[in-house]
Amino acid sequence: ENGNGGAIHLFGSSTINLATVNIFRSTLTKNTAKHDGGAVSISGGGSNTTINHTTIVDNIADSDASGLGNGGGINTSNGSLTVFNSIVASNQDRSPASNRIFDDIYSLNSPSVTNNGFNFIGNNVGSFTTFPAGAPNANNDYVGTSLAKLDPDLGLYGDNGGPTETLIPLTNGTLAVIDKGSCASEPHDQRLLGNNISKKRVVDLNGVPNGA
Repeated sequence: ENGNGGAIHLFGSSTINLATVNIFRSTLTKNTAKHDGGAVSISGGGSNTTINHTTIVDNIADSDASGLGNGGGINTSNGSLTVFNSIVASNQDRSPASNRIFDDIYSLNSPSVTNNGFNFIGNNVGSFTTFPAGAPNANNDYVGTSLAKLDPDLGLYGDNGGPTETLIPLTNGTLAVIDKGSCASEPHDQRLLGNNISKKRVVDLNGVPNGA
């Protein structure tokens, strides 16, 4: 909490690639960072991060409201980031109102951010060049803006089956992330459950499909 990356902080060298991570079928929530990246902070030229089938919600950057932090969900600077079929939403950048607020992803200083599609981004301020607004956009993403934020409408973090706690999409809400994703190659979700008929996970926009 006292630095960068409330859950994960990667720092690589520009000459030697030592910081590489694949965040896969995971849930990152309720993390805080005093500075950048409430959940994930990526810095240094040798930092390479891939985020697939993952949920990143309810994390906080700049927890002391000093104005020195960005990216309530993810902050990336001078490293590479690739995102596919993931939710990054409902995070907070607690910078003062006099600063620009980057709630979900701050990537404007990063030379390499790749959007592989089927993502749900609540607020694209700080990442609009990679994640243009739309419901869906041309990449099959659902992306909100500062004036029209999108809520993934997830339930409480807890035991929804499987070896780890998860956030499951609600069926009595907006259905914001249900049947919006892409995961034909995945045999199961974060809970290690698959669809009873197809033996594949269903296509919700995170690591935990509803009803699999």
